[in-house]
Amino acid sequence: MPKFKVIIISFLFIISCNCQKKLKKGAGQVEAKIESDYISSVLEDKNFNTLLNTNMIIAYDIKQQLIEGTKDEYSNKLFLSDTLSQSKRNKLLIRLKSDASYDWNSLPKDKNFEPKKQYLLKSDTGRLTLLIDSNFERIGFINLEGQKIVHLTREMSEFMKKL
Repeated sequence: MPKFKVIIISFLFIISCNCQKKLKKGAGQVEAKIESDYISSVLEDKNFNTLLNTNMIIAYDIKQQLIEGTKDEYSNKLFLSDTLSQSKRNKLLIRLKSDASYDWNSLPKDKNFEPKKQYLLKSDTGRLTLLIDSNFERIGFINLEGQKIVHLTREMSEFMKKL
Protein backbone atom coordinates (compact mmCIF):
# COMPACT_ATOMS: atom_id res chain seq x y z
CA MET A 1 0.00 0.00 0.00
CA PRO A 2 2.79 2.56 0.74
CA LYS A 3 4.30 1.86 -2.71
CA PHE A 4 0.95 2.61 -4.30
CA LYS A 5 0.77 6.02 -2.52
CA VAL A 6 4.29 6.91 -3.67
CA ILE A 7 3.43 5.98 -7.25
CA ILE A 8 0.24 8.05 -7.20
CA ILE A 9 2.00 11.05 -5.65
CA SER A 10 4.80 10.78 -8.23
CA PHE A 11 2.26 10.50 -11.04
CA LEU A 12 0.39 13.61 -9.81
CA PHE A 13 3.68 15.51 -9.47
CA ILE A 14 4.68 14.69 -13.07
CA ILE A 15 1.25 15.70 -14.41
CA SER A 16 1.27 19.00 -12.53
CA CYS A 17 4.77 19.83 -13.84
CA ASN A 18 3.73 19.12 -17.42
CA CYS A 19 0.61 21.26 -17.05
CA GLN A 20 2.67 24.19 -15.82
CA LYS A 21 5.04 23.89 -18.79
CA LYS A 22 2.12 24.05 -21.20
CA LEU A 23 0.74 27.16 -19.47
CA LYS A 24 4.07 28.92 -19.77
CA LYS A 25 4.26 28.16 -23.49
CA GLY A 26 0.70 29.40 -23.98
CA ALA A 27 1.40 32.67 -22.21
CA GLY A 28 4.44 33.27 -24.40
CA GLN A 29 2.43 32.66 -27.54
CA VAL A 30 -0.07 35.39 -26.64
CA GLU A 31 2.62 38.02 -27.02
CA ALA A 32 3.15 38.26 -30.75
CA LYS A 33 5.99 40.22 -32.26
CA ILE A 34 4.81 43.58 -33.56
CA GLU A 35 6.42 44.74 -36.80
CA SER A 36 7.25 48.45 -36.46
CA ASP A 37 9.90 49.04 -39.14
CA TYR A 38 7.94 51.48 -41.32
CA ILE A 39 6.24 53.49 -38.58
CA SER A 40 9.47 53.79 -36.59
CA SER A 41 11.28 55.20 -39.63
CA VAL A 42 8.45 57.65 -40.38
CA LEU A 43 8.29 58.91 -36.79
CA GLU A 44 12.07 58.82 -36.26
CA ASP A 45 13.70 57.86 -32.97
CA LYS A 46 12.51 60.62 -30.63
CA ASN A 47 8.81 60.36 -31.56
CA PHE A 48 8.84 56.58 -31.74
CA ASN A 49 10.42 56.42 -28.27
CA THR A 50 7.66 58.70 -27.00
CA LEU A 51 5.13 56.29 -28.54
CA LEU A 52 6.86 53.28 -26.95
CA ASN A 53 7.01 54.90 -23.50
CA THR A 54 3.55 56.50 -23.40
CA ASN A 55 2.02 56.31 -19.94
CA MET A 56 -1.04 58.56 -20.48
CA ILE A 57 -3.33 59.35 -23.41
CA ILE A 58 -5.81 62.22 -23.31
CA ALA A 59 -8.57 62.33 -25.94
CA TYR A 60 -10.13 65.51 -27.32
CA ASP A 61 -12.96 66.15 -29.74
CA ILE A 62 -12.31 68.80 -32.39
CA LYS A 63 -15.36 70.87 -33.21
CA GLN A 64 -15.78 73.88 -35.44
CA GLN A 65 -17.02 76.94 -33.63
CA LEU A 66 -18.19 80.22 -35.14
CA ILE A 67 -15.63 82.98 -34.67
CA GLU A 68 -17.16 85.80 -32.64
CA GLY A 69 -18.15 88.78 -34.75
CA THR A 70 -18.34 86.81 -38.01
CA LYS A 71 -21.14 85.06 -39.85
CA ASP A 72 -19.31 82.35 -41.79
CA GLU A 73 -15.82 81.96 -40.33
CA TYR A 74 -15.07 79.03 -38.06
CA SER A 75 -12.16 77.91 -35.95
CA ASN A 76 -11.38 74.49 -34.54
CA LYS A 77 -11.83 74.18 -30.80
CA LEU A 78 -10.74 71.31 -28.57
CA PHE A 79 -13.13 69.77 -26.06
CA LEU A 80 -11.76 67.34 -23.49
CA SER A 81 -13.33 63.96 -24.15
CA ASP A 82 -11.57 61.37 -21.99
CA THR A 83 -8.37 60.21 -20.38
CA LEU A 84 -8.04 56.68 -21.69
CA SER A 85 -8.09 53.82 -19.21
CA GLN A 86 -5.06 51.56 -19.05
CA SER A 87 -6.73 48.82 -21.13
CA LYS A 88 -7.86 51.26 -23.86
CA ARG A 89 -4.46 52.94 -23.82
CA ASN A 90 -2.67 49.61 -24.24
CA LYS A 91 -4.96 48.50 -27.09
CA LEU A 92 -4.41 51.80 -28.90
CA LEU A 93 -0.64 51.72 -28.40
CA ILE A 94 -0.35 48.18 -29.75
CA ARG A 95 -2.18 49.26 -32.90
CA LEU A 96 -0.20 52.49 -33.25
CA LYS A 97 3.10 50.59 -33.03
CA SER A 98 2.09 48.03 -35.64
CA ASP A 99 2.91 48.58 -39.31
CA ALA A 100 -0.22 46.56 -40.13
CA SER A 101 -2.40 49.49 -38.92
CA TYR A 102 -1.24 51.73 -41.76
CA ASP A 103 -1.87 51.58 -45.49
CA TRP A 104 1.65 52.07 -46.84
CA ASN A 105 0.65 51.60 -50.49
CA SER A 106 -2.12 54.21 -50.57
CA LEU A 107 -1.39 57.49 -52.29
CA PRO A 108 -3.44 60.55 -51.34
CA LYS A 109 -6.15 61.36 -53.90
CA ASP A 110 -6.56 64.79 -52.42
CA LYS A 111 -4.91 66.91 -49.78
CA ASN A 112 -7.92 67.19 -47.49
CA PHE A 113 -7.15 66.55 -43.85
CA GLU A 114 -10.01 67.35 -41.52
CA PRO A 115 -9.36 65.79 -38.11
CA LYS A 116 -12.23 65.31 -35.71
CA LYS A 117 -10.29 63.71 -32.84
CA GLN A 118 -7.01 64.56 -31.15
CA TYR A 119 -5.00 62.38 -28.79
CA LEU A 120 -2.19 63.68 -26.63
CA LEU A 121 0.35 60.97 -25.83
CA LYS A 122 2.43 61.75 -22.75
CA SER A 123 5.56 59.94 -21.66
CA ASP A 124 8.52 60.72 -19.44
CA THR A 125 10.56 61.49 -22.57
CA GLY A 126 8.11 63.86 -24.28
CA ARG A 127 4.75 64.40 -25.90
CA LEU A 128 3.27 63.43 -29.23
CA THR A 129 -0.05 64.65 -30.64
CA LEU A 130 -2.19 62.52 -32.94
CA LEU A 131 -4.84 64.03 -35.19
CA ILE A 132 -7.37 61.53 -36.55
CA ASP A 133 -9.31 62.11 -39.76
CA SER A 134 -11.64 59.13 -39.99
CA ASN A 135 -13.38 60.44 -43.13
CA PHE A 136 -10.20 60.28 -45.21
CA GLU A 137 -8.65 57.51 -43.05
CA ARG A 138 -5.54 59.47 -42.14
CA ILE A 139 -3.55 60.11 -39.00
CA GLY A 140 -1.24 63.01 -38.33
CA PHE A 141 1.66 62.72 -35.89
CA ILE A 142 2.57 66.20 -34.64
CA ASN A 143 5.35 67.54 -32.45
CA LEU A 144 7.60 70.61 -32.45
CA GLU A 145 9.47 69.38 -35.54
CA GLY A 146 6.31 69.26 -37.69
CA GLN A 147 3.63 66.85 -38.85
CA LYS A 148 3.73 63.47 -40.59
CA ILE A 149 0.50 62.22 -42.17
CA VAL A 150 0.00 58.50 -42.82
CA HIS A 151 -2.98 56.59 -44.26
CA LEU A 152 -4.79 54.19 -41.96
CA THR A 153 -6.17 50.81 -42.89
CA ARG A 154 -9.95 50.57 -42.86
CA GLU A 155 -9.76 48.36 -39.73
CA MET A 156 -7.62 50.90 -37.87
CA SER A 157 -9.91 53.73 -38.93
CA GLU A 158 -12.95 51.82 -37.62
CA PHE A 159 -11.09 51.08 -34.37
CA MET A 160 -10.31 54.80 -33.95
CA LYS A 161 -13.98 55.73 -34.54
CA LYS A 162 -15.09 53.38 -31.75
CA LEU A 163 -12.39 54.42 -29.29
